[in-house]
Amino acid sequence: MPQKKHTPSVEQAKVAAFILESELSASVTVFDGETGVKLVAALNEPILEDVDIVASAGLKRPRICANGNQGWQAVLPLRFGPMTLVAVARVKRLAPEGPVADEEQRRLEKWCGLLVEKLTASHERGNEATAREREAGSVIAAMDVLLRTGRLTGDRAVFQRHVLKAICSVLGVRAATWIPMDPSASVVTRGIANLSNWDWRQVVASLVPRISDDRLGLLIDNVVPRGLLANRLPDLRNIMVMRVQEEGAAGYLIAFDRVARAEKGRSDLDAPLDFRRGDAALMAPFATLLGAQARASSRHDEMKELVVGLTRSLTSAIDAKDPYTFGHSERVARIAVELAREMGLGAEAQSDIYLVGLLHDIGKIGVRDSVLGKNGPLTDEERDHINQHPRIGYRILLGIGAIKHLLGGVLYHHEQFNGAGYPDGLAGEKIPQIARIIAVADSFDAMRSDRPYRPGMPLGRVESILSGGSGTQWDPEVIDAYERCKQKVSEIREQGVGESLRLALDGAMRHAPHIDQSISFSAHRVPV
Repeated sequence: MPQKKHTPSVEQAKVAAFILESELSASVTVFDGETGVKLVAALNEPILEDVDIVASAGLKRPRICANGNQGWQAVLPLRFGPMTLVAVARVKRLAPEGPVADEEQRRLEKWCGLLVEKLTASHERGNEATAREREAGSVIAAMDVLLRTGRLTGDRAVFQRHVLKAICSVLGVRAATWIPMDPSASVVTRGIANLSNWDWRQVVASLVPRISDDRLGLLIDNVVPRGLLANRLPDLRNIMVMRVQEEGAAGYLIAFDRVARAEKGRSDLDAPLDFRRGDAALMAPFATLLGAQARASSRHDEMKELVVGLTRSLTSAIDAKDPYTFGHSERVARIAVELAREMGLGAEAQSDIYLVGLLHDIGKIGVRDSVLGKNGPLTDEERDHINQHPRIGYRILLGIGAIKHLLGGVLYHHEQFNGAGYPDGLAGEKIPQIARIIAVADSFDAMRSDRPYRPGMPLGRVESILSGGSGTQWDPEVIDAYERCKQKVSEIREQGVGESLRLALDGAMRHAPHIDQSISFSAHRVPV
């Protein structure tokens, strides 16, 4: 016996038997059409006369024949996808022999045909509903991945490519393209040879009249398109174009070449499938996501410009209060980035460190000028006063939500590895790494710079102090990194705040986690 490819459902056979018995008022037996195995036996099982079950499975319509003088034998093939059942019913005969009986037979055959259509159509609708549920689930899953792994405030083109990739996966299309209406914005494609921006816009212009004719701004063409698009993409088989009018993301989404999804044992995986209007409903959430990303990115850019201006103003204010340290914050930021790079930290961490370097002494705005510019040793009261600048800086910056995750570097950059620093006496790895890196960069530049009470130290002396303080005042890992890149550090010169600040903010603001604003300065530590 050949191996069965599709195991029929007994439950499906029971449902078919119940419906047929109700409609025909007859006893019904149901068989597996591939093997002839009985799946459902009728209570009053009819006597089967000359019924080849396997052969009957190939019938195109029900067959009705006389079953003795008192009944009809109805054989009904029921196809449910790859599975075929054969139902055999014994129907009570109403008319005697003759023309009336012949008419009854024809009517019964027609009625049984309608029943078969009803049963199989119900099954197809169920399959279609199940398929739609799967498609809707795939949209939800794709949106979840995009929202969890994508960055709404990140590079717009990168995010758009991720959206197009999700559209290809969900709709089962070979390619997708996003064409913004803004002529200055770039066209983004996935899975198709890219044309120039001009070519894409010419293609859309040729399609716009047909799109405009649709109330929803939708064009579906399941025939090989003619004209401008076909000339540029000759292998194209079908398309779906959706006009998008989301705030901040007006344009056209195009899906190309819907194909059969892969299934085991199929040989027609490249067979084209028609687009349906329902496919537009599956693509619509991704159009909404493009709009959300455009709005978030715009707000991010506005916030970045605000923080750029604020940072420039604050660093200028520090320089104005303490001319002896003019450019100190910029140098510390650049030195700290060199140390971080040598330690193997990534671009995002370097971005954070650069911004903290610029802002680490912002609290000196609250220190008296007489203390900052004093030519002699500080009194205990003056020392305690100047030691408050990390806390002051922390309080100044606490209200800027985009950089809250960096404030540990500002608050703790004067802590020492052995716990002898301030403001909280943290030790070892309890000091945030970003603060440990800033501490070395800050100390290097401070020792090399002129002060009211002393000239800058020679490089050799500075290197000796740093080496001697490894493991006590400074993190040994950071000092080791300095030893490996000290030539680069020594070559850093004064440089104004420029585009590097924008790049640092761009990285820092995209990855800012939420930080509780109710942090106590003495009892709690700042998360980083």
